[in-house]
Amino acid sequence: MGLRQTLMTDDRTLTARDNGCYNTDTYRNIYVCMPDLGGIDMSRRMTVVFHDDDLYTNLKIEAVRRRKPASDIVADAVREWLESREDAELLPKIEAARAEWRKKGGRPWGEVEKEMEKAVNRRRRAVEPKSVPD
Repeated sequence: MGLRQTLMTDDRTLTARDNGCYNTDTYRNIYVCMPDLGGIDMSRRMTVVFHDDDLYTNLKIEAVRRRKPASDIVADAVREWLESREDAELLPKIEAARAEWRKKGGRPWGEVEKEMEKAVNRRRRAVEPKSVPD
């Protein structure tokens, strides 16, 4: 089995070191090794080598405490990190939409809701049958 020669990331392509491991600034103390299994889908398999013994030990201790495999904890952490990056990318767009909303005279929903309730009540009173004195 050979090793993949490149790893694609969002902003750059990393080339494999002699041992087939990748070192990135993003992963500071972690090398990621991905063996090439001849066309088999690698999306579910990856080896993570920890060069920080304390980090590895703390991960294993936390896995025992939670009664979860360490791989699940790592997957949760990566998922959370990816979601936070996605949120961070959306934040400027959200702020721009809010600024446009304010510029065009946007109002808080609570204010609009009260105004709608008043209008509905006025219409109800207008269509209610009026009593005629005998």
